[in-house]
Order: sequence, then structure tokens, then C-alpha cells
Amino acid sequence: FTVVFNSTHVKDSVVIAPYDTGLYEMVCFNPHMKLPGQLNRSMLPPLNCSAWPKSLPVGTLDYLDHLILPNLAAAANSTKTNRTMLDSARDLYVRSSMSEIDYQDVPALGMQNLGDYLESDILANPRLPEAVKFGIGSFPTLFGTQDGRDMQAIAKRLHWPLFWSFGTGDPTAQDPHMTLDLKLPGNLRIADPENILMTTNGTVSGSASETFEKVWQEAVEVRAKRNATKQDVHKWWHALDDQLRAAPITWRSCASVHDCVGVDFAGDCICVSKREERIAFTV
Repeated sequence: FTVVFNSTHVKDSVVIAPYDTGLYEMVCFNPHMKLPGQLNRSMLPPLNCSAWPKSLPVGTLDYLDHLILPNLAAAANSTKTNRTMLDSARDLYVRSSMSEIDYQDVPALGMQNLGDYLESDILANPRLPEAVKFGIGSFPTLFGTQDGRDMQAIAKRLHWPLFWSFGTGDPTAQDPHMTLDLKLPGNLRIADPENILMTTNGTVSGSASETFEKVWQEAVEVRAKRNATKQDVHKWWHALDDQLRAAPITWRSCASVHDCVGVDFAGDCICVSKREERIAFTV
């Protein structure tokens, strides 16, 4: 279960690195460290270690322009690959809202691209529940399970909009970094119908809600008999995708970027409804 924080609550506590810190640590800053799990060095991308000098200051949400070029240069190791900063810039562009590529047509991520992001970390204890903007559940591992029902109950109780992500489509919950030929779509997301109706202004047809519960029960029955397979997950997902598909907001999709949590298949903004007063707590 992943939660996305609202920047209005954590803005002053965020520091930003120019690249995935775990990958950069293993490849550049500490190349002789023991690797976690089943990871071996042949699985690590050949990074350009000169792109991120240790003296480079971290960024914040207000000041991060100095991280853009190091980010583009990090994956451009011309001595080991033919990849250049222009390739990095092109990959960034086609996956951004600037390209005007429809969300469902965004290219899948390969192993090389998994670390190509600005890593943002919160150096604080965010106040819950109001600091959370929305939640995302892992469809392959949680759909049709008791843990999935518990997640729905938590999101409902705390008034957190809830979405489901297809991820790798693998119900075995293997670390995606362990697969060299990984192709991660990264653009498959559906709304949880009952939750979205309760927490946002989003609209969901009665048939979509009925289909969701019908497919959920099918998943329950399958998981009770045997381990779910990738084929099962694909079947369940495709039964729901057309009616419940959602996309993240972009800088130009919704007027209120802090109150809106997504865009539905019709292009309408899904925005959080007024929350009831609740007791806040910290973690």
C-alpha cells in the first residue's frame, strides 16, 4: 500500500536527490558494498558516476533546477553504452505531459529507466491523515485478498481516495529490480469505485461497481484454491480497466492541483470532497 503525500503539508520538509539514491550508492558511491537480496552487479545500470559529485547540494521543491542536468547525465555512461544525455532527455519528454502523448500510450519503463527520477524524501513526521493526498494499492498482490479489504477499510476510515495500480502484473510480489528483461507499463491505474464515490467528486456507474465486486469475488475464489498467476491478474484487470481507468494529474489537467487526485477516462478531474473533522496523529 503506497500513499502519496500532499505537497501543501510536506513542502518545507522535502529534500531531493538527482537520481535513485540506492542505485547510485551501489554503483558509484559504494561500489564494493554487499548487495541486498538476490541482486548482483550484472543487474545494475552502468551509471555515469561523474554526473553526481558528492559536493552537489540536495534540492527542495522550490529549488531543484541544479539537479536537472545531473539527472539527465547519470544514465549517460558513454564509455559503456551509447546512451547520451539527449537520450535521457527524450525519455523524460515522452513520459511527461509536455509531449501531449496520451497517458495510456506512454512507453513502458525498462530496467535502464527505473532510476531516472528525482528522488524526493520527507525529512519529517507527516501529520496523518491530512498529509496524505491519496493511496495506491498493488492490484496483483492485494486484489481479492483480506489485506486488500483491510486497505480499503483504512482508506475509507481516513477519507483517502484509493486507486489500484497494475505494476508488473506479477502476483508473486518479486522485486522488479530482479528481472533483467523487465518492461513496466507504469501507466495502468484504476479507481476503487466505492471509495472514489465517497471521498471525491468522481462518478462511477452502477455497473462498474457491480463488476468490481463480481471480479473481486472471482479473485477470492481463485486465491482460495491456488496461487494466482499473471494470467489471472491480466484477466481481472482487463475486466475493470475500461470502466474505472484513471490517470494522474498533470500541471495542466486540473485547476486545483492540491485538491485533485486524478483524471477519469472521460478527462474529468477527480477531486477530493470536503473532509469531516478528525483527530490528527503523527508517525
